[in-house]
Amino acid sequence: AMCEREGIRLEVQLDLPDTLTMDPLHLCSIFANLLDNAAKAAKFTAEPTITLSSAVAGDYLFIKTVNPSLPPKNPGKGHGYGSKILKQLAAKYDGSYQTSYEDGVFTAVVTLLLEQPTN
Repeated sequence: AMCEREGIRLEVQLDLPDTLTMDPLHLCSIFANLLDNAAKAAKFTAEPTITLSSAVAGDYLFIKTVNPSLPPKNPGKGHGYGSKILKQLAAKYDGSYQTSYEDGVFTAVVTLLLEQPTN
């Protein structure tokens, strides 16, 4: 709804594990923070589009957003909490949160270790 309201095209391609071994609220928070950050950046560009994807590879879940963006700047006071939350949740699941910016495109990737269910 947020993307629609802001005139942002959202492309989604998700591959999630059959069984979640992580807190569903944590996964929801990761998706929400990635999308919120991407939407805030994309809405100031000529062709606002966000690509959200996830994939399972081996024991890891990779969640990625790609969006056009003006050059990133340091968040001001009262901002930047989304990135902090993403870093904390990634660390909780022995993963990482990485970002890159190149040629007007911002990419954010959260990697999470999928715990193997015990028998």
